[in-house]
Amino acid sequence: QKQIEKKNKKHNVSVKEIQLSTNISVHDLETKVKQGKKFIEKGERVKLVLTMGGRELSRREESSKSFYEFLDYMGDNISYEVTPRNEGNKVIAVIKKKK
Repeated sequence: QKQIEKKNKKHNVSVKEIQLSTNISVHDLETKVKQGKKFIEKGERVKLVLTMGGRELSRREESSKSFYEFLDYMGDNISYEVTPRNEGNKVIAVIKKKK
């Protein structure tokens, strides 16, 4: 009986993924931010993935500008579960709602 009650109390939090590109337009970025805020308000975690290719890899600072703009637009009500890090041709971070 106790095990069943514990099982029912468990809360599974899903992870939603938002993919960004290096040369994303302002409106598209705002749309993705809006979607991200909706996920965060529901209490879900958001995995941000910026994929780079070719020449973009040699200019990582310029290329990852849209990634950090996204994080700025999200505001102060987020915290990092996984801080932004480079993994090959991708920059990945997982964010969640600040408690």
